[in-house]
Amino acid sequence: MTRYITHISLAPAASMGQLTLGPDGHTAALDTKGAQWHTVPTTGLAAMEVSDEVADGRHTCSAKLTATLCGRYTPMAGPVAVLLTCADGTRLLLGTGERPMPAVTLPDTLPDKAAERSAQTITVSYAARPLALMGS
Repeated sequence: MTRYITHISLAPAASMGQLTLGPDGHTAALDTKGAQWHTVPTTGLAAMEVSDEVADGRHTCSAKLTATLCGRYTPMAGPVAVLLTCADGTRLLLGTGERPMPAVTLPDTLPDKAAERSAQTITVSYAARPLALMGS
């Protein structure tokens, strides 16, 4: 199934409520009453790549999210959780308030050619598989 990420929100990891993992380990239920979500102002769709790798008998999974911002954005201090909303209503979660924590970077691109885009982007790297939130 093809999914398109239309919205990105960040919340302090400390404000995350009780997370209950589903039996498959890829889905979860989250109590969002105390979560303080802040919308990240993006333009267009975000891109996410999730990769599974087996090396030296060890299975690892990682996710990398990138999106172009429509204005300046100041990152939150401290660890965050990232909520992604897809066009079909599916919600995905990167980070749960426990390790591993997502790493957020906000590089500015200032190209040397007028034909290229000058923009601030957000990149989120996460050393685990995104969780699909149940009830979304």
